Amino acid sequence: MVENDTLDQTLQAARRLMIDLGRHVDLAADGRDVAELGRAWVRAAELERVLREALPADVTAEARAAVEAATPVPRTRKGR
Repeated sequence: MVENDTLDQTLQAARRLMIDLGRHVDLAADGRDVAELGRAWVRAAELERVLREALPADVTAEARAAVEAATPVPRTRKGR
């Protein structure tokens, strides 16, 4: 587990990444811009990395399994 100062820094970094992620998603939606969508995906990956580093490995493994179990698999156009 991380110390309080490190946890505060981690949460601040996560908040900044979430704001940036939201901005990229908004820009992608407004302009149907695939490049912005790619930037959003990169920010999401960075956010995941930052949060994982703050948690013990067993917690992140359990959380990932729970999310994957609860997340429906989107159908692609080819699958329709």
